[in-house]
Amino acid sequence: MGFDLNDVIQQLGREEALKRMEDHSSLDGLEESVVKELLHLCEMKSEELTLMGYEKVEKEEIWAYLKGKNKKESPPLHRLVNQILSLKPNDLMNWLTINAYKGK
Repeated sequence: MGFDLNDVIQQLGREEALKRMEDHSSLDGLEESVVKELLHLCEMKSEELTLMGYEKVEKEEIWAYLKGKNKKESPPLHRLVNQILSLKPNDLMNWLTINAYKGK
């Protein structure tokens, strides 16, 4: 019998878990208009993942994943867009699971 990651995150308190995941990263220096567009892409990706059967994946979780992945360097915009659009569900779920175990 497995567990549903969404249930685990919900039990931890979705908002609290997201706050813990959002450490300072190299993406903090982006302009507000760029962040707005990237968040829109994250929302589109979350809708895609929902269509693939992954329920309750939110754009904030994808954004936190992106921030966690790019803590050390500030990648060019085209690389950020590529990271969002090519995000595999398994990579996101692994990252969320690891951070849930770490308590972030």
